[in-house]
Amino acid sequence: MGTWFDLHVEGPDPAGDLAALVGARAEVERLEQVFSRFRESSQLSELNRRRGGPLGADMRRVVDLALRMRTLTGGWFDPTVGEAVRAAGYDRPFEQIGTGRTVTAAATARGTSRATVIVDPGGAIALPAGVSLDLGAIAKGYAADVVCALLAARGPSLVSAGGDIAAAGPRGEGPWPVAIGTPDGRVVALLEHGALATSGVDRRRWTSGAGDERHHVIDPRSARCADTDLLRVTVAADRCAVADALATALLASGAESARAMCSDLDLSAVLVQRGGDTIRTGSL
Repeated sequence: MGTWFDLHVEGPDPAGDLAALVGARAEVERLEQVFSRFRESSQLSELNRRRGGPLGADMRRVVDLALRMRTLTGGWFDPTVGEAVRAAGYDRPFEQIGTGRTVTAAATARGTSRATVIVDPGGAIALPAGVSLDLGAIAKGYAADVVCALLAARGPSLVSAGGDIAAAGPRGEGPWPVAIGTPDGRVVALLEHGALATSGVDRRRWTSGAGDERHHVIDPRSARCADTDLLRVTVAADRCAVADALATALLASGAESARAMCSDLDLSAVLVQRGGDTIRTGSL
């Protein structure tokens, strides 16, 4: 999934906690083999190569949720932007691109916001020609949810998937403090149960062969890197998969649309604008 995982659990005994962490790490690896677009052998890569096929249980849950999130966000979150992500030059793990490096990008993909993806009652998906799935803005949140639930059987737990966080139960000394980076200081959220996810265009950036700055957040309407006046967005939700998708949608849409979406959907979010101003909604 192109990210790192930090796992924390506070169970009744250290030996049992260690065993739980080992099991959780194995679960992360299993989910990597489902959702990674950087592994040719993953379920996701296989689906994209064949333009569809039967979905495993985890893939079915994530694809179903992704399509619901596309509707909920008015298309600002869209799991069918895989070709656009590759066309932007993000066709390998980011550490292989490197900050500030120049990459040769593919031809521009077409817009995908109206791409029809069919999942039949038997759990098979069909992808139109020229469309591939990219679940990077929802799968790592789903993985955080799954692994956190696994650890929660031992005790209070917290999982960070590249900074997207799922928490289950307060620690002995109280809620989990989670810092949210803002230009004017740090907002600290106190998590007991639930999730926070952040999406930004300030870190995963590179330059195309033509000298254009590129990033990994796609505007589904144009299939190009989103021309957004937001730098970074953090969203709170009950599930990390939902927060992950919402953060991407808000970021891609820009400040004005993001504020309207936060109001319409009653979201708690921190929106950091390129000029440095910070907008806070709901309980954040």
